[in-house]
Amino acid sequence: MSLTWLLTPPVFFGLAGACLALLVVTVVLLIRRRTMHRALLKMARELAVQKTQSPPPSPEPVAPAPAPASKPRFDGMLQAEELRSRLDRHVPSREPLERYMHVRSLAEKGCEADEIARILHISPDEVSQVLALSRIRNRSV
Repeated sequence: MSLTWLLTPPVFFGLAGACLALLVVTVVLLIRRRTMHRALLKMARELAVQKTQSPPPSPEPVAPAPAPASKPRFDGMLQAEELRSRLDRHVPSREPLERYMHVRSLAEKGCEADEIARILHISPDEVSQVLALSRIRNRSV
């Protein structure tokens, strides 16, 4: 069987046109997919920046637990209020390291884990973990 009919101009140009159309559609779809991917990445970056710039919603104010009579807590409470006001003004800190140092210092001043979490806008579990790691570090030193 002879394939010379494929070389006739109408068949050849018809097949070439179909291949060209398929190639154009493929390129258009790839460009569209790339554009969508870039838009999604841009939105993700904007959300990440937005989260770092805005504080998490503060929980309902809870009356602080009464302090034990043996521990003077006024200085600790004053420093905690200063820290809270600084964090509420969106002053960036040196990320987690500074917050973790504040967790330890507030705990040394007699603040409870829930109170520290509320002041620093972090979870109580994270505060407990930082305090546990701090105790382990103190034992090994």
